[in-house]
Amino acid sequence: MRHRARQVMALGLSMLLLAPGFAAASQRSPTSTAPAEAATRGAVGTLTPHTLQPGQPRVRTGNAVMPFHTLAPGPLRAAKLRAAAHASVGQRRPQAPVHLPLAGLFNGLNGSGLSDYAATPPDSTGAIGPTRYVEMVNQQIGVFDRNNLALLSSTDNGSFTGASILDSVSDPQIQWDGVANRWFYSAIGVSQGDNLLLFGWSKTADPSDLTNGWCRFGIGRGSDLDDYPKLGHDDDFIFIGSNVFSDVAAPNYTFETATLWAIPKPASGDASCAGPSTAYYFADAAHPLLNQDGSSAYTPVPTNTADASATGWVVSAHTPLSGDNLYLGPQTKLELWHFISSSGSPALIADGAVTVPTFDIPASAPQPGSSFTIDTLDARLTQAVAVNDPGAGGAKGIWTQHTVNGPGGRSVVRWYEVTAGAPPVLRQQGQLDSPTDFVFNGAISPAKRGDSAAIFYNRSGTSQLPIIGAQSRGPSTPLGSMDTGELLLGSSSAADVDYSCSASTPCRWGDYAGATPDPSNTGVVWGSSQVTGPCFVICEWFAQWQTRNFAVVASTAPPPPTVPGPPQNPAATGGNTTVDVTWTAPSSDGGSPITNYEIYRGTAPGGEAKVAEVGNTLTFHDTGLTNGQTYYYKVSAKNAVGEGSLSSETSATPQPPPPVPPSAPTLDTATPGNAQVTLSWSAPSSDGGAAVTNYTIYRSTTSGAETFLVTVGNVLTYVDAGLSNGQIYYYKVAAVNSAGTGAQSNERSATPQAANFTIGASPATRSVARGGTTTYAITISPSGGFNGLVSLSASINPNAKGTTFSFNPQTLNVPATTASTLTVRTNKNTARGTYTITITATGGGQTHTTTVTLVVT
Repeated sequence: MRHRARQVMALGLSMLLLAPGFAAASQRSPTSTAPAEAATRGAVGTLTPHTLQPGQPRVRTGNAVMPFHTLAPGPLRAAKLRAAAHASVGQRRPQAPVHLPLAGLFNGLNGSGLSDYAATPPDSTGAIGPTRYVEMVNQQIGVFDRNNLALLSSTDNGSFTGASILDSVSDPQIQWDGVANRWFYSAIGVSQGDNLLLFGWSKTADPSDLTNGWCRFGIGRGSDLDDYPKLGHDDDFIFIGSNVFSDVAAPNYTFETATLWAIPKPASGDASCAGPSTAYYFADAAHPLLNQDGSSAYTPVPTNTADASATGWVVSAHTPLSGDNLYLGPQTKLELWHFISSSGSPALIADGAVTVPTFDIPASAPQPGSSFTIDTLDARLTQAVAVNDPGAGGAKGIWTQHTVNGPGGRSVVRWYEVTAGAPPVLRQQGQLDSPTDFVFNGAISPAKRGDSAAIFYNRSGTSQLPIIGAQSRGPSTPLGSMDTGELLLGSSSAADVDYSCSASTPCRWGDYAGATPDPSNTGVVWGSSQVTGPCFVICEWFAQWQTRNFAVVASTAPPPPTVPGPPQNPAATGGNTTVDVTWTAPSSDGGSPITNYEIYRGTAPGGEAKVAEVGNTLTFHDTGLTNGQTYYYKVSAKNAVGEGSLSSETSATPQPPPPVPPSAPTLDTATPGNAQVTLSWSAPSSDGGAAVTNYTIYRSTTSGAETFLVTVGNVLTYVDAGLSNGQIYYYKVAAVNSAGTGAQSNERSATPQAANFTIGASPATRSVARGGTTTYAITISPSGGFNGLVSLSASINPNAKGTTFSFNPQTLNVPATTASTLTVRTNKNTARGTYTITITATGGGQTHTTTVTLVVT
């Protein structure tokens, strides 16, 4: 039976006492190291994502333990044993007085999330949007109503992502992007030799339709597995960081490199699912991703950028383990990079390392009633959130955390805020620890306004079943600390003894939790984490994890939202029967995201009435207006609370556009004549908004070198006379209106020549029996403008007795008539043989002949 967590309450006196410094850590002086010059790295390669379709719901049989891939499994196990041995000595701090938590639930929101008995660990994560909370775990996705955390829709991740039925879909990530006004996800489809990197986005701000409301894509990775993918974004790109392992020798996976992916985001409002043509990757086995000191980067985490940013940040912790299966020892560095858009393509800039207090591999966490321990990972970062921090002068604050070894050998959650810059600077760091228990599986996020934060975590010990706790900090909290007191969000009802546990292997837990800022309430952070429920049917046969989703006020409650202020800087620009109205966002959104803008229009000052509603955009294109009429506009903003006040007034008068020179006419023909060329052209397709008044003729004796010849009126022909016969002339034409002379036409050429003609006859040979009749087609071809009468005659050689000739017509009026028919008649006395007929054409002082052959049989 599914466990239902108890009502959330502050820790009472009956609980194990926590020291005031449970969230406390010393404030650190900002220290960092960075290259003298930041190194810019272009993509080392690209792949083409392919579009996926929603799959069929999966029916799973058997149990699955999601593989945990690490650089050095043997040294990791040894490091955990060393840490556990240190913890077993029993070093414990004195218990301190209990403090009531300053953090509190937002609107009482703390509810059951997803559960699954057939796969472990859950990899629980979630994100909050304007109207929905979306949780993803291994094998499942669920959409919840943000007002009461009621489950609205859910499905398995295989059908949701569209992965192959052969793929095991795991390591899910989900984020809300307020700039794009949509959700993004990533995951991996695991199938040996045919792995997929999966990603996609919602078509709109509503994620509820898990079948038809999302766009899905996959990148084929062959034998490369992008393990532990971490999702992030900026204004232009989706980012995914991963650890790339080769599965050629599976189940023994070989670490190749950490890598980063940058994928262009869809255009605002685009619901077409037209996928990106290119996915850029910035490291591979031949070009590994390295830290500033030359060591291998590991688990790069792109930030969930919660406000508008043209820059995407990435953070990673130096690892105590080596890809050569070695233990390197404690570490003291965080590594940072950032992405920029260069001519529309992503580029990666290495910002260098930031020095932090020493950290090392944590011991596995104990639990009461079982010798099995709980996995606390390998000191990797698990998530990061970035938002502008007013307490740091508005610089981008990058918040992240990991589980590391702490006092007395117990695990702690170490958290950091690094301010972005050149170089980045460690602004503050702290850790959550306990005098008796192990703290692990953290997630941290600033609230949207950037000056407060909340952190979530699990805590367990030899006398404490795992719980979900929270602490927070506000604008006045000292740097490097959380406010005192723990908010209890969920409690386990049994020890974890599922099928992933063994005497030598800790029970799988996590592998991560989620924390994201509320986009509508500037002091609220939402999260997801896990506890354990009772055994299902038979202990050790099924997974026991259950998740919880919750919303926490970060130390000080935000004021209730109100309607937005008036939009700023309205402006209107008239066009041809159109007006374009622009504005900037109100100085205050009232504490709730703006969803729409209302457009008001009138034809007199102060007489505006609502004519349109647009989305969260800052422009409106008004069409179908009357040129010469002045239109007046005001704009208001709208959020979940309601519509705000109107902006100041702006106005514009539509006008037809001023004329421009005409487009190019088409020069159709250039016909040669006797010492002249006749040009003919077609009018331009556009007169430029003013009537064509003239045409300008250009001429040259060299192609492409035409110069002005003459301007004619609004006619479509011109005769260029006085030319030299035999010289080739080149022409172009341009149209003229009140705005000027337009573009020149295509080029035509012609060669004038004296008036003349030629004669032709076909066929060349005819055969006819004696006494028979045959015909030839005669053609006169004029040139040089020949115009006149041409007379035809014929003779035969040798003389053919009884043969006669006739033409129809005998005389041609060229060029009106250019064809005649010659009829040849023989009689029975005509001798058999071959004869040559000479056809003569005479006219205009010219005589020309042609011959044909007659065969009499």
